[in-house]
Amino acid sequence: MNQRAGIVTSGVVAIASRLGWCGLVIVLLSLWTALAQAQPQAPSAPRSVFPAFTGRVVDSARLLDATTAKRLDGVLAAHEAATSDQVVVVTVPSLGGMAIEDYGYQLGRAWGVGQRGKDNGVLLIVSRDDRKLRIEVGYGLEGKLTDAYAAAIINQTITPAFRSNDYAGGIERGAAAILEQLRTPQGGAAASRDTATREPILQRTQTVNYISEWVIGVVAVVFFGIVIVVFIAFHGHLFRPKAVKAKALMLGASAAGAAGKGRSNKRGASVSSNSGSSSSASSRSSSRSSSRSSSRSSSRSSRSRGGGGSFGGGGASGGW
Repeated sequence: MNQRAGIVTSGVVAIASRLGWCGLVIVLLSLWTALAQAQPQAPSAPRSVFPAFTGRVVDSARLLDATTAKRLDGVLAAHEAATSDQVVVVTVPSLGGMAIEDYGYQLGRAWGVGQRGKDNGVLLIVSRDDRKLRIEVGYGLEGKLTDAYAAAIINQTITPAFRSNDYAGGIERGAAAILEQLRTPQGGAAASRDTATREPILQRTQTVNYISEWVIGVVAVVFFGIVIVVFIAFHGHLFRPKAVKAKALMLGASAAGAAGKGRSNKRGASVSSNSGSSSSASSRSSSRSSSRSSSRSSSRSSRSRGGGGSFGGGGASGGW
């Protein structure tokens, strides 16, 4: 992708040398596109990484005994009936090589935890072999269950129990703390208890934001430096409008002639291949139609218990 962006940029620079100010604008857009394409993207998890959504307690890692799982499911169901907030506990053997932050919000979206339009879902995720856990908070509850309070639940309630190998107790008490905070009015008493934890987290967040802004600033300086160099390199062409117009017209006529010749050469082959390709296109169309139908069917079955809520990465992570 980066190599392709570089080739496109080089070609656009060559054209810009003949098109003056218009070319300079094209160069700016091309360089910005190349920089955007070079940015790393978060990996998308395949569906096979996620367990099936079977209820409010999905214990794939077998960390809960049957009695605790049933009791926890009842507590979560009662809270959902009273408030419509959907809290789901999920344990998995591993994350399949993903960061738990990416795994968390993608799992929440795949399952559709919470109500559509309210986005009021919460996931308590525990990865047994990775020794990682996360509280993933839907968009609609980020004001109540803040990142800082989610971190306080992990650090003060769940992690100490896990370090004593009390996984069932840590999960149950962690879920209870989540429900307590969700029942508390926004900014109420429960939220005030995480003051000691909030400050270090906010300081780390500010540090990360500062570094991000610094990187963006460096990229911007480099970008506009390239723009200035390009401007100076093509300065002689920018103030010769007649010559520029003549060259542009010649280039346009030449390109149009070449394109017309290419189309005339390809027309015969295209006509002869149309009859054969129509039947294959028809079969591909029916194949795609059946594939989309089965995909929608499997998507509906995997989200049969969710209400269509969405997630954007709010919450906190930890380990033990």
